[in-house]
Amino acid sequence: MKKYFIITGASKGLGRAFAEELLSPDHVLFLISRSEIQGISRQALMKNCRVSSIVFDLSDTDRLPELLSNLFDHINDDCASIHLINNAGITEPVMPIDMAKPGAIEKHMQVNYLAPVLLTSGFIKLAERFRVPKSVLNITSGAARTPHHGMSMYCSTKAALDQFTKSVALEQNARDYPVEIHAISPGFVDTQMANGLLKKDKSAFGTVDQFINSKNQGKFTKAAVVAEKIIGLWLSGKLSHGEVSHLNSF
Repeated sequence: MKKYFIITGASKGLGRAFAEELLSPDHVLFLISRSEIQGISRQALMKNCRVSSIVFDLSDTDRLPELLSNLFDHINDDCASIHLINNAGITEPVMPIDMAKPGAIEKHMQVNYLAPVLLTSGFIKLAERFRVPKSVLNITSGAARTPHHGMSMYCSTKAALDQFTKSVALEQNARDYPVEIHAISPGFVDTQMANGLLKKDKSAFGTVDQFINSKNQGKFTKAAVVAEKIIGLWLSGKLSHGEVSHLNSF
């Protein structure tokens, strides 16, 4: 029996760390990323894990239902459980909202909010026929609760994702074979995306000095460490259904 995992944003950062943490003979991974995932095939071979890498831009939201349907066509009767990690995200545009271009605003909404919503919706629908444990893990941020000058889009889409998680959980409570759903904020993760914020001008990102201080104080945690902790909590059932939590609380 196999556990199936769909992971978005799997080419680098926390998504790549999730993929590497989940490499196991008992797992089947579908890895979705905007760019090709380097080296994962060799790692999968060494761990005897079946991995499929799909190059796909999540801002192309019209094609997401087709993508997910194609993935579910490859989930076999040996299925022990099915899981979705909505990890992919972008920070741009990082600037006062009146300076942001409409196209950048639209893309941000597509990647950070519409894509996880559509993937979750399709996942629930397609997984309904499987009478096995099913779960969705949304990667959120402390920015959902703490506003930042220059990050109105990131803060608001993460806040929306949190409320989406809580609301979907209520809907699933009425199902015979529900999909469990959780959201977790990983804190400061030492990734290219997070470190890119440290290079922003204060006029664009008003709290850049706070982020720099956190980095200098060693508060940025390696992605592999964060991934190990989150996966451990998630798969051991320590994340409550419908809960929005912070990794630091465990």
